[in-house]
Amino acid sequence: MFMLMNQNRLLVAVLGFAFVSAPAYAEGGIKLTSEARMHPLVQTGFAFDSNPHRASGDTAKGDGFFLVQGGFELSVPSDRLDVRMNNVISYNHYLGLMADPNTVGGNTAALSTVKGGSALQLLGNRKGKLRWGLAGKVSRLDEPEPLNLGIRQGRWSNGVDTFLEWRPSGGALGVKPAASLVYDAYDASGGVGATKLNKVAPGLRLDFDWRFLPRTQFVINNHWTSVTYVNDEAANGYADPVSSELGVMGQFSPRLSAIIAVGYSGSQFLTSDKNTDNATKTFSGQAEIRYDERRKVTWRLGLRRRLLPVSVFGFMADNSAYARYSEKYLGGLRVVTQLKASLRTFGAQTSAQDVIQIGTGEARADITASFDANILWQPQKWWVAGLTNRFEYFTTNSVFKSAGMAGDSLISPDFGRNLTMLVFEAKY
Repeated sequence: MFMLMNQNRLLVAVLGFAFVSAPAYAEGGIKLTSEARMHPLVQTGFAFDSNPHRASGDTAKGDGFFLVQGGFELSVPSDRLDVRMNNVISYNHYLGLMADPNTVGGNTAALSTVKGGSALQLLGNRKGKLRWGLAGKVSRLDEPEPLNLGIRQGRWSNGVDTFLEWRPSGGALGVKPAASLVYDAYDASGGVGATKLNKVAPGLRLDFDWRFLPRTQFVINNHWTSVTYVNDEAANGYADPVSSELGVMGQFSPRLSAIIAVGYSGSQFLTSDKNTDNATKTFSGQAEIRYDERRKVTWRLGLRRRLLPVSVFGFMADNSAYARYSEKYLGGLRVVTQLKASLRTFGAQTSAQDVIQIGTGEARADITASFDANILWQPQKWWVAGLTNRFEYFTTNSVFKSAGMAGDSLISPDFGRNLTMLVFEAKY
């Protein structure tokens, strides 16, 4: 089930990790009824973003901004029907330290915006042999999309998903069918290039698992996704990726855990019949090793390959490698770091649009890299403070016609960016 997407992904990774050690809704909050509790949430911080527009080269302009966020989580725990609701609204105020009102890329003061979202999650018959779940979300985002657009562009992202999980007899065997539906809508102010990305994306999953040891299981995961671009009919019918993977996951020793899965992925399955000569059939999978050096130190190394539907090119193969390290110290101090790199290769261009054009080579290819280093202090379960830093880099062999640029000029979407943030979050 998905949870509400916080609009600042860095804060999700950092503060969400910090609070995960505390049992959700175990105590605290404002008691509404004998079962229901409301947990107010507040977050504030100051950050400096070296390149908030994700501009290329000398056109990059940095700026500082204040973050203020508030909301609440509502919980009604029950084995029969468990209800969780999350609501948040945030405001990012850019100071305009390096603002240049005469250029789009330099006018950082105009980036100040309100974001937020709401999510509802229902879980029925939680401890029964047949349990079910239903979730929905509505989110307002404005993060840049280097995958499709070279600029920051506001959009709404809405979705629902549901599942059934059946565990007969002792619960060692499990069958879990699931379905999802996502609708993304970009602001009309982004022009035709942005609104062409408006999409409806249904998805289906069918997972099987066999817990042959208390903490170890065989898994078979099957996943299908399709995308329909409601304002760009020419881009539809090129890809609806399907994948099937077989693997094993679990704890193999007191210190060592692993995920190993491998399978098949194809770019066309049920709803795609265009440009079949450029369809692909390839392998997909994941390998991850987690090592708990001591009770307070954790290492993770992993590889992931998957096939995903995208606009303009039908599909892309995402190949990622990552390394994570975390260590707890006395007094609630924690250090969390992550290094990640991805190579994305794309299918053939599917429509005659000119928003994205391949600069060199025959097919589009992107490289992304990021490094996070975070110092967190959580002396009490209900609040955490932290100093976070993220560096990210993006490069591609393609050029974009930015919706924010005057005229018809093409720009390079390559960028480097460093974001440093001092944050405080409290949840009662």
